[in-house]
Amino acid sequence: MNPTDSRTTTRTRPTGRPGRTADRRGTTRSVRALAGLATGAALLLAGACGSQGTPVRADGTTPALTTPAASATTTAPVSSSVVDGPAGTYPTGTVIEYTWNTGSIAPPYNHEWTVTLTVGEDGSPDTGTLMFQAMYVEDEPSWEQTFEPGPEAVAAYLAVVHEQFPDGTIDDADDGSVGGSWATYRITLPDGTVFGDRLGFNRDSRIAMEALEEASKALVPAKVWNEVEGQYLDWQAEQDQ
Repeated sequence: MNPTDSRTTTRTRPTGRPGRTADRRGTTRSVRALAGLATGAALLLAGACGSQGTPVRADGTTPALTTPAASATTTAPVSSSVVDGPAGTYPTGTVIEYTWNTGSIAPPYNHEWTVTLTVGEDGSPDTGTLMFQAMYVEDEPSWEQTFEPGPEAVAAYLAVVHEQFPDGTIDDADDGSVGGSWATYRITLPDGTVFGDRLGFNRDSRIAMEALEEASKALVPAKVWNEVEGQYLDWQAEQDQ
């Protein structure tokens, strides 16, 4: 549970992220008890099923399924890659990333934070990273720290991820009913298969967004969260002087 690394970095903000101007939050639904996700037998036999980047977008209302070697416009069915499995389990090497963004507010208050979980391989512990990043300012500085969440925290987190994305996907269509803060999620399996999209632009995806926000915060030790957020807030205060 102790942080293993802390540093300040600068990152280039990915392009194409939408901004929002109003906020009406959906109702957070309760998450059922552990229910899980595992890869299909073919992927398991192949040693399948693990990264950060711009979310995979949908054509229409069907989110795209891509691999690193595929074109950005490639789409494919998802049901053959993700099937029901033991409660709360994802293949070792899976990487799950959740990013929350303030939406359209002026800097230095505009920022985002990202929680990344890597499922440990070959008996290695699960590892996590928390990053806060200032947006729409020069160099867009960021502050991050790594940590090792306990097995119970990881199991609870994976249960929420599976509850919200049982087949890895969600309808991200913008129905104009909500706004303000928004988020993205990305699930990368070790074979390179990626599931992901934006959240918060319709009522159902806002429910998922809020569930993942709560679960992501619970995954990070309080000491780590306070230290990293504190570094961002100290920087923010300096900009106000």
